[in-house]
Amino acid sequence: MKDAAHTESSELEKLGINAKLDDERGYQDHLCTQIVFASDETDDFRSWKIFQDALTRSLPYFQTYQSAVSLAVRSLNSDPEKDTFEEQLTLHTVPDQMWRFIMMGAALNDVSGLDPTTRSALRMRSILAGVDVDWTNSHWARHILETQGWSPALKAGQKSAGLMWLLVQHADDDPAFQVMALRQLEPLAKSDQFSKPNYALLSDRVMLATTGKQHYGSQLSCSNHKLTPYSMDQGGDNADTLDARRSEMGLPSEAAYIEHFRKSFPKGC
Repeated sequence: MKDAAHTESSELEKLGINAKLDDERGYQDHLCTQIVFASDETDDFRSWKIFQDALTRSLPYFQTYQSAVSLAVRSLNSDPEKDTFEEQLTLHTVPDQMWRFIMMGAALNDVSGLDPTTRSALRMRSILAGVDVDWTNSHWARHILETQGWSPALKAGQKSAGLMWLLVQHADDDPAFQVMALRQLEPLAKSDQFSKPNYALLSDRVMLATTGKQHYGSQLSCSNHKLTPYSMDQGGDNADTLDARRSEMGLPSEAAYIEHFRKSFPKGC
């Protein structure tokens, strides 16, 4: 993990950013990333047997949903030799969104027959599946932006540009790539060729990764059973200042934003 952080820091330095990255993150290292996510779930299991039993019970649920994702992708009838950019983009977006729905803890609350440990194991399986998808998608998106920029997405329309942005937004294992994408987007957002709200959301993602602060309050955490934005930069803790920033970028108030996402978080937050 330290090697991964060092490599990513070197990539950022080439872009003129001197960032202190978390040396317990698996930047651009697939195995490290999987371990980081899996280790976050261990508190729900008091013994190895409880963990094994929960993992076994979760498997049929996971396999059922995995089959649904596979069938959804297969129904697109993809052909890499003939697919248009929009078709390729859809192929990458469908699994991204399907796995993210399950990765959010609240999505599993209404599944019947799940005890707490089985639910935790199922969420863990789903997170690791989502990590796999993000890994594939980020490499595809990076290749497109390095070779062609945002032109293919913009030519395909604002909807396609938004979907491409989604893949970049979820490429957290490669902050250097996100920085590159954000810099490409800056003049496009200023000239109204690209969504200002999405530009602001990616800005927060990049700022958190490289400075530990955010400007628009888009990245949320559950603290003391309350949804709040992660660490804000100077002035961001003032509600009026924050809402003014958000308004300039076409974002709703922070209170409305939090309320919108409340149902996506586990109960008790």
